[in-house]
Amino acid sequence: MAHNHPPAHGQQTNRAALQSIRDLVAGKQVQAGPPTRGTPNQFMALWAAAYATNPNGARGGVLAFLDQQLNTSFWSRADSEELGTGSHCAIFYGGQDGLVLFALRNNDKAVLDKAVAVEKACMALESLCATPKGNVVMPGARCWVANSSTPQGGDADQRKIRDRRRLYLLGKPGNLPQNLDTALDWTGLWVLTHLDAAAQKGEAWAKPWPGIKKEIAAAGAESLPPSRNGLTIEQGTHGHRAYFANCNGMLRPAYWAVITYDDPGSESYGCDPAWPKTEPGGALPANLPLPALPGQLKGHPIRLPEAV
Repeated sequence: MAHNHPPAHGQQTNRAALQSIRDLVAGKQVQAGPPTRGTPNQFMALWAAAYATNPNGARGGVLAFLDQQLNTSFWSRADSEELGTGSHCAIFYGGQDGLVLFALRNNDKAVLDKAVAVEKACMALESLCATPKGNVVMPGARCWVANSSTPQGGDADQRKIRDRRRLYLLGKPGNLPQNLDTALDWTGLWVLTHLDAAAQKGEAWAKPWPGIKKEIAAAGAESLPPSRNGLTIEQGTHGHRAYFANCNGMLRPAYWAVITYDDPGSESYGCDPAWPKTEPGGALPANLPLPALPGQLKGHPIRLPEAV
């Protein structure tokens, strides 16, 4: 009997899409059609489920969506961009990791190549904004920052999910979360463990995965994706900072992020905690001036390519 996880809105849509991906990885029958409306993170997860359900019917839409991520603006849809989000990254991971697994199962080189390119772009962004201890500190859309006066202002803080998944891909699995098999926010990492298990069992469709995983782990500046908003990353002798020229098409963005490596408490973000979740991005607000780079600049600033 086929499972039907109907599309809805907001958190319900996210949960339905991630549950569909888990069911499809497990070999269950699921009815999941192409997305027609929603946010960029929802589209990533919904396209993955639709492709697994009907590879031929969804393939064109998946390729077009992945093309937008790689050639126009990363983690985006239409005029909305969610690049760097620390609150909705888990939905993106579930979708893009699921696409890699489903494309391998389908022996679909075109989808696999683009899905792996998205994974490499994601890794490059996160690694260039990571501290020596492995904590990713980067700006982006839908910031989680809030304070006691506006506890509902920020979205969920998913930085630990981002850090743990990245370290796993780098070959540093550590202790996996105890709720990995049940918590939908961990779907991306859960899919990665299934890819590893299939490869270790010698399943033919998973044979390329170990090499792909190494390729993703090694991704650097050459794999960076485009952004409409001109993200710049600067490495200093004592830390790093990353900042957008503007945040058009983003909701409640952090315009910048900065950290001094020997002072974890220095981690800070260019987001006003009083902003509601629907606060539109734009030019850098006067009350959030760009902080100084910790130490002297090492090398040259790294700037994401801009495309329209």
